[in-house]
Order: sequence, then structure tokens, then C-alpha cells
Amino acid sequence: LSRTTRNVMNKYTRAHNHLTGDVLFDQSRSSWKQGNSNAELICLCLRTAKGSCAADPDKGIDFAQLDNARTNAAAGAEREIRRALGRYSGRFTLLNVTVEVQDTMFLWQVQFTDKTTSKPQTVSGQFR
Repeated sequence: LSRTTRNVMNKYTRAHNHLTGDVLFDQSRSSWKQGNSNAELICLCLRTAKGSCAADPDKGIDFAQLDNARTNAAAGAEREIRRALGRYSGRFTLLNVTVEVQDTMFLWQVQFTDKTTSKPQTVSGQFR
């Protein structure tokens, strides 16, 4: 895809489970549930291991950088999330990224403003 094509916003997109990536179904519409394109993009990016996408090897999280045994593990995970999402700065503005380490998991929350609506939104998920 060309650089200009990547920055085009999709008006409609399917909603996915933020943890598994499964498409969500809307019984009332008898179709897939409608999602927010930026929220879905953030969750897709943060579910993707850096280097695993042949078409875009820089996309995703470098899980080698995440180590929950470190004393500053949450700060390191926050930096990695900001790095991974920095490539999409033309689509949305990051307001806040928080990470909490809980046993073997990183629980993350990303607050952003959609540039088309200026409405703050929040998505969350986890890394293992």
C-alpha cells in the first residue's frame, strides 16, 4: 500500500474482541458488530508481534522488550506501546498510556482522541 492509502480512515469496520481478535456479532443486525476503526487499529497493532507481519515487519509490539520481572517493567511496556503506536500519529492523538504488571501479565490501557471527531476514547487489553 502506498503511504497515502495507509492513512485513509475506514468509516466502517468490524468490532473485534480486544484480547482474542475474534470478530464480534450483533444479534440485532444479524451481522458483525460495527467498531471504531482507530480502536480496532490500536488493538490489532498491540496484538501483533513485531516482525510477524510479512507485509509490514515494523508493525506491532517487540515482545522481547517486555520482561515482567524487571522493577521498571510497566514503564518499559508503556514505552514499547508508544513506539508501536507512534506510526499512526496521523490518525489519532495518544492522550495517555498506562500499564500495570499483574503476575505474568501486562494490563494496558490506551486513551486517544480520534482526529475526525476529537472525542476521547479508551481501549484496553493485556500481554502475556
